[in-house]
Amino acid sequence: MDNLNILLVDDEEIIRLTVGNNLREAGYGVEVAENAQQACAMLDKKTYDLVLTDLVMEGGDGLQVLKKAKSIDLLCSVVLMTGYGSMNSAILALRDGAVDYILKPFENDELLFRISRCMQKRILQLELQKAEKELQKSHAALEKKVQDRTRLLQLEIKRNQEIQLELERKNHEITDRNTALRVLLEQQEKARRDLERTIMENLKKNLFPYLDLLQNKLKSREEEMLVSTIKVNLNKISSTFTQELSSARLNLTPREVQIAEMIRQGKSSKDIALVFNLSIGTVDFYRNNLRKKLGIRNRKISLRNYLLTFPPPHFLSHPEV
Repeated sequence: MDNLNILLVDDEEIIRLTVGNNLREAGYGVEVAENAQQACAMLDKKTYDLVLTDLVMEGGDGLQVLKKAKSIDLLCSVVLMTGYGSMNSAILALRDGAVDYILKPFENDELLFRISRCMQKRILQLELQKAEKELQKSHAALEKKVQDRTRLLQLEIKRNQEIQLELERKNHEITDRNTALRVLLEQQEKARRDLERTIMENLKKNLFPYLDLLQNKLKSREEEMLVSTIKVNLNKISSTFTQELSSARLNLTPREVQIAEMIRQGKSSKDIALVFNLSIGTVDFYRNNLRKKLGIRNRKISLRNYLLTFPPPHFLSHPEV
């Protein structure tokens, strides 16, 4: 019990000596004061676990010591020593915070019992106080951790919101670019069709009539076929049919495209051979190769009729002169 200390206050020297020695023998640390004024001065300098004070003394009473001890340490245990004549004052002292009182004269065992009981309560109070401090410390640490975590989460949420806004902004930019690109492609496609139409209209108006006149004035079939070939090649400039045949999907060569166009116009193998200076057997080879690439080989389908399923070329209708 060396860590438990007692302040003994009494104006009788014999009490200070005998009671002080008995408490020391019981294992307590004991300091003594001979009056209330000295006790209050000692309380200002040091904290005691228990104050054992006489109630009635010269130069101040035990109530003064009680109030001083409680003002410094509310948990400090104060035990009063009193005679029969001051019982009322002892009761008032209990109301003011004293934990116990003992009547003079008292047996040493009775005093030690009361002191021990007060010290047990003091120990429990100190342990409770320590536990409360630890709890407050843990609570403060937990609260700080929660605050730190909350702050990090808020920063993370803010960062995610900024990322989301940036993604939305970029998505809008991509959408706008795609829209602009789609509009541009549509405009380019329209311009291409308009150009093709203009070219064909110019051909029909300014060239095909003269080719027809020339064809009517020619005498030999070979010369007529040459004019017809010129018309075919001119029509290739903007023919949708030619674009379809030349696509990567069909993989037709330029010569195959030319022969396919003439087959579509109803030209015979002999006519085609005459125009391109080929043998009829070579033209038949081209015909078979066209059927293979168009996927109608060994099928009872007219090559010309199948070619007619493609969009018609523009030159099939032009004004007569």
